Amino acid sequence: MSGKTPSAGPKFSKSGTVWRVITPEVVLRNTVTDADGDTANLTFQVYTTNADGTPKAQVDLDGSGQYGVLVSPYVASGGTAKVPVPYGILKPGVLYKFRTSAYDGSLYETSWSPWADFRIEPYVKFPAAQASSTIDPTVQEIDEFTRSNPGPALPTFDANGAVKREATQKRTCGKQDAQGRKLCIELSPPTAQSEARAKNRAEALRKAAEAKARKAGKSARGQGLHDPHRGVPQEHRVGEADLLRRG
Repeated sequence: MSGKTPSAGPKFSKSGTVWRVITPEVVLRNTVTDADGDTANLTFQVYTTNADGTPKAQVDLDGSGQYGVLVSPYVASGGTAKVPVPYGILKPGVLYKFRTSAYDGSLYETSWSPWADFRIEPYVKFPAAQASSTIDPTVQEIDEFTRSNPGPALPTFDANGAVKREATQKRTCGKQDAQGRKLCIELSPPTAQSEARAKNRAEALRKAAEAKARKAGKSARGQGLHDPHRGVPQEHRVGEADLLRRG
């Protein structure tokens, strides 16, 4: 026989005498017992209602157009049988009634369970769309954020890129503004990799400077050796051909 307390959900909670369903995937359920202790199932039947709440017309739950019912799997005697109603068959906001009838594989229950009322409630009720708005979409408001300087002093480095003096503080914050906002600065200590990169860069710069200086020195010495007239005014310079003619 069917149980006496059929229910609908989720959440399987009532508002007065009506079960409140909060999703479009409705689950109907009821307990079922068998005098011999056999397993049994339940047949579920759903109706729309009249204005006074009485059954009006049966809803075709399985789409067959013949019986229009849903049958649960077999459950142990005393257990709860349940069926999910396919999406889209039941509409939100409509009051429905359902009932059940048991079957143990050989005998049908000769009567139905009590009726249970349920309704699918919309998840959220939105207000009606506004015909006009007082908000100007082109206006931009400037929100100024004045902050005090939180510091802290930055670390200093030597010529090789190593930290010579650590920062005085690792994290400091300025004062809060009227909205409770504040600016904080946090310094991360240098890692071994960053220190190595700094040293390599400093060494590369030093070698480049030395190479440039050596090149400049060679160029200056070269001009002094191979230019016999270096530093002699043009009008006083005597070429080899002039010397031969004079000799």
